[in-house]
Amino acid sequence: MIRATDDCGVTLSLSPGWRTGEGLVVADGGCIRHYGYWNTSG
Repeated sequence: MIRATDDCGVTLSLSPGWRTGEGLVVADGGCIRHYGYWNTSG
């Protein structure tokens, strides 16, 4: 997992998914959280 926090306290994290080629990105600003997924296989 890769995680970074900006000066305003928003945390962005990148992590591998369950299967090969999948991943998860999460942006967490405290009161709002957004999840995004990607899949590079087919």
